[in-house]
This record gives sequence, C-alpha cells and structure tokens, in this order.
Amino acid sequence: MGRKNGQRAVVAIDEAQELIKLKGFGLLKILAYSYDNLRRVYFVMSGFKIGLLKRFLKLEKTDSPLFGRYMQIVELRPFTLQEAVRFLVEGCRQYGVDPPNAERVYRALGGLPGWLTYFGYTYVNTKREEESISQTVSYAVELIGQEFYHFLLGREAAERRYRVIMETAAECAS
Repeated sequence: MGRKNGQRAVVAIDEAQELIKLKGFGLLKILAYSYDNLRRVYFVMSGFKIGLLKRFLKLEKTDSPLFGRYMQIVELRPFTLQEAVRFLVEGCRQYGVDPPNAERVYRALGGLPGWLTYFGYTYVNTKREEESISQTVSYAVELIGQEFYHFLLGREAAERRYRVIMETAAECAS
C-alpha cells in the first residue's frame, strides 16, 4: 500500500521491553528483513526499560540479524516545572480550552509526560481540573497495580518480599 502511493508505514510497539519474553519466534529476522527490504516501513519501539530492549535487539552482537543496523534512541525524561507548564498550556491552546493551574497539576502529578498527557486528555473533555487530577491518579494507581501483578508472575517464591518492599516504599513516599 505505502509503495503504491508513496506513503510510509509505521509499526509501533509499546512496552517493547516485553519482547524479550518471546521464545521460538524469529522477530529479529523479520525486523532485519524489513529494515533491509521495506524502505517505507518504520518501526517505533517504546518502553521504559531500554536496557532490556537493547539486550533483546542484540545490536552489538555480530551473530544478531540486526547487527550493524542503525537505531535512533529518543530518551524522554520527566519534564521540569517550566516544561510541564508549557506542555499543558500548549496542549490546551491546541484544543481551544483555557489551561488549568499547571503548577498545581505538576505538584499533584509530577513531570512524567504520560501522566501529564492523560491529565490533559481528561481535562480537555471535562474542563474540571480537580476531577482530571483525581482521574489521572486513579488511573496511575490502577496501572501500577497491574504492572506489579505482572511483575510478580513467575516470582511467587519472592512475592512476599517484593510486597514488603513496595509497602515500605509507599509509606516512605507518603
């Protein structure tokens, strides 16, 4: 399709660090073939564990199908207060919505772009700052709980220890 009309195709894989769990499936060969032969197909892999992703892709290993292929890494760090304010104000401007008290939102949610984006989505739809903060926090708690549950799978012997660590960290953070 892209070749016929000159457009590019983008294959996006979120949480790409989970690919390391694939067994018996030659994804690296497929990626290498695509890189070499499908000039208008681009792969975007995102995730928070870049080390695992690099280990999976084996870019530095001479026996890897992807050895010698170019890869661009874009690291998205948490926003500073000033960056978060600009991000929220610009997002609201694009949707024609009066911006929230961005400093208050930053104090409540921090500078993680994902949480600020989720807040912005709910705020644009509700136009209620407090409700949007609350929805974002609820979503974050639910998502972190799911992530922790999946982390514990296969680690049943150490589950109690990990739960104690998380409970202690939660107490220290509050």
